[in-house]
Amino acid sequence: MFDAAVLNGKRILITGGGTGLGKEMAVGLAAHGAHVYICGRRKEILDHAAQEILARSGGQATALLANVRDPDSIEALMTSIWEEGPLTGLVNNAAANFLAPTESLSPRGYEAVRSTVMDGSFYASLACGKRWIAAGLPGVIISNLVTWVWTGSAYVVPAAMAKAAVHAMTMSLAVEWGPKGIRVNAIAPGPFPTEGAWDKLNPLAETGVGATQADEVPLRRFGILRRPAPLLDSRNCRRPIGSAPVKPFKPQYRKRSRRDQSNFGSSRRLQKACRYEGRGADGTVHTDKDIRVHHPGRSCAPRSRSRGARKSNRRGVLSRI
Repeated sequence: MFDAAVLNGKRILITGGGTGLGKEMAVGLAAHGAHVYICGRRKEILDHAAQEILARSGGQATALLANVRDPDSIEALMTSIWEEGPLTGLVNNAAANFLAPTESLSPRGYEAVRSTVMDGSFYASLACGKRWIAAGLPGVIISNLVTWVWTGSAYVVPAAMAKAAVHAMTMSLAVEWGPKGIRVNAIAPGPFPTEGAWDKLNPLAETGVGATQADEVPLRRFGILRRPAPLLDSRNCRRPIGSAPVKPFKPQYRKRSRRDQSNFGSSRRLQKACRYEGRGADGTVHTDKDIRVHHPGRSCAPRSRSRGARKSNRRGVLSRI
């Protein structure tokens, strides 16, 4: 589907790339020309994974020790990579999880999952992002999510919470860093029966709860590890991808008069004010006509005015209410 050289010249870091889905992503990216870096805490596993990636992809792979929970470790990792040249992409893949009734969780168990998933994704994104911005370079960040972000799932509450935080980070950084040439995206690939995941989420083959139940997947089957396509990291994909385009804006405000405040007691009058002036439910006037105004409990958008409305509006909207 893709040219074998589509990622030539790309340098991509995959956190937790020594096992499971992260390793398969590394194989796919390396097979299309990228120099992949994988990091983790266990040297033996990383070295073995790097050799496997090289053998299967014929590309370049480098294994580096790092603890994503520790910001100093991440900084040291980035410094060592940048000595050879800047990264062009980051995949936030490192994760931790285990099945447990929520009421039985200890603070230490919760912290182990949260710090790996949420803190690790933030530390790695920040370390790459600030270097790209300082050098005026473009970059790509892809984070692995889970469908529990939208559905929730029993017995994996810390992981669901942490992944929801990564989702929020992705949407926030997409707006903040997008204008600086940094594309921030996330994918939720669903359940893959990798050894590391299933050991913790499905320790007994005859049982399955939530994440390990195939009948909860729309296709009624689990994912199959086949060199994930490098679409989001390709030079041919330059538009930020998300659930909806976001246009940042700076609304203008004017102070309400006493008459304004007293007239906003009626829902019908409020709707008229919204129709003619793009006024929010709190009485604030938004003069930017390119945006849709959202307020808790009510949504009002500026609309085009008819000739009669424009004439009457010259005398003031509130004079007609």
